[in-house]
Amino acid sequence: MAALRKNKPFDSDALKAQVELEGQQADNVADEVDRLKKEIDDLDKDQDRTIKAHKIKALENENISNEQNRIARKEYANKTFILTCVWGGLIFIILFLNGFNAYGFNLSDKVIITLATTTTINFLGFFLLVMKYLFHTGQPKKDKNKTPKSKT
Repeated sequence: MAALRKNKPFDSDALKAQVELEGQQADNVADEVDRLKKEIDDLDKDQDRTIKAHKIKALENENISNEQNRIARKEYANKTFILTCVWGGLIFIILFLNGFNAYGFNLSDKVIITLATTTTINFLGFFLLVMKYLFHTGQPKKDKNKTPKSKT
């Protein structure tokens, strides 16, 4: 090496040019890295926007569905109330007519007892069934006494 140095004169301008060229290349690489990082960030932002747009659309659809459910619940709650009132009124009329023997209406005691009990049970059961369906929250109740099933 010493022999090479002796034979070639030291060219400081060439060395400066080489260092400057390497510095420019390093700057170009750093600029390219920064550009690629910005591009990745932009892609991530676009992906985030797309995901958020899908979530917003899903929530809007859920709101529309919930509004339709509220309207239907209100309508059918009123219809259920009217039906149960009419049903109860008819049973009251039958019991009233039988109790006062009005218009020759007379049923045996067994029929009246059966009518009163089965109708009351059906009346309440129907009412509860419809109300649970109309006002179902979609969240099952947790049973604290249940133990998780093992996979063995």
